[in-house]
Amino acid sequence: MSIIELGMDLDQMAEYEALPDGPYKAEIRDVEVRFSEKVPHGYYYMQMLVPVDEFPADYDAGNAPEGLNIIHSRMKVPSVDDRRSVAPFKAFLKAVGISTKGNKFDPQDWVGKQVQVLLKRSEYNGSPVNNVEAIGAIPKV
Repeated sequence: MSIIELGMDLDQMAEYEALPDGPYKAEIRDVEVRFSEKVPHGYYYMQMLVPVDEFPADYDAGNAPEGLNIIHSRMKVPSVDDRRSVAPFKAFLKAVGISTKGNKFDPQDWVGKQVQVLLKRSEYNGSPVNNVEAIGAIPKV
C-alpha cells in the first residue's frame, strides 16, 4: 500500500454539495441496456449531464465545474410480460421526440437529446447525491 499525499490539508478541503431539489435541463450522453436477476428483460442505464448554466445562481459551481453528471437506471426495457414497463417507456420516447410507433428502437438515437430531469437530494454512504425522480420533455415557453 502506498502513502496518499493530498494537495492540501484534508480538514481544509470543501465537501461536495448536491444541487437543490428541482427541475433541470440535461443532455443524454450515453445509454446502455443492462440486465439483472430482478430485471431479466433489461433496463436502460442512462448517463446525463446537467450543464453549469442550469445551476441556481447561489449554487457553488465548484461542486461540478464541468456540469453535473447524473445516472438514471430505473426505466425498464418494455416487455409484453410486464405491462407496467410500457407507459414509462412511451412517455420517455415522447419526451425525447421519438415516435412510439413500431417495434424497434435504438437507444443510441437518444444520445444528445435534451430532457428535463427532476432531481431530489438524498444521501449515499454519508455523502449528498442527486437522484433522478422523473424525466420529461423540456417545457415549451
